[in-house]
Amino acid sequence: MAEITQQTTDTSNEFEPELIRLLAIVMLFTTSAMLFLFSFALMEDLSTLAKAPELVWAFICGAPSQDGPALPLMLTLTTLAFGAGIGLTGWHIWLIRRQKNNV
Repeated sequence: MAEITQQTTDTSNEFEPELIRLLAIVMLFTTSAMLFLFSFALMEDLSTLAKAPELVWAFICGAPSQDGPALPLMLTLTTLAFGAGIGLTGWHIWLIRRQKNNV
């Protein structure tokens, strides 16, 4: 009687880590853009925009603000998300180049 052999296929895809990294990059840049737009909605005038670095530094140092922590928190999270997106993009490019050089 003929034996039925099952072919085992490798279900792991070599592009999955690339896809996950790309999705994370897109999410980080989208999050930073949305937080940046929401922080602009909280700004009352251009003088608030001019003193945004002071607000962020005071928030990082723990100094209380009269206007509340919402705007400095959003600006800080925007900066962190944008920086993480740039870092992850650089790491992704480095991994791709390293992989191409090894082939």
